[in-house]
Amino acid sequence: MQVADRISALERRAATLNLTLWRVCQLAGADYGNISRWKRGLASPTLRTFDGTLGPVEAKMDELESEMIAALSERPAGPPSRPAA
Repeated sequence: MQVADRISALERRAATLNLTLWRVCQLAGADYGNISRWKRGLASPTLRTFDGTLGPVEAKMDELESEMIAALSERPAGPPSRPAA
């Protein structure tokens, strides 16, 4: 997967959680500035640097998605929104 494609995929995943990639990077302790430069083609990371930066971001994204699924699964069933006919 190319650099921009992998970053775009992370942006889409973050958006499904109503977060920006910047915020996920902040939570993961990753430098969003590098990611932004890579996406715009202003710098080319080595594979080691790229994986070392995006690895923690992807791990944090996995964690956040799992938390969201768990939170949605735990919601108690409320009354129906419409009375039964």
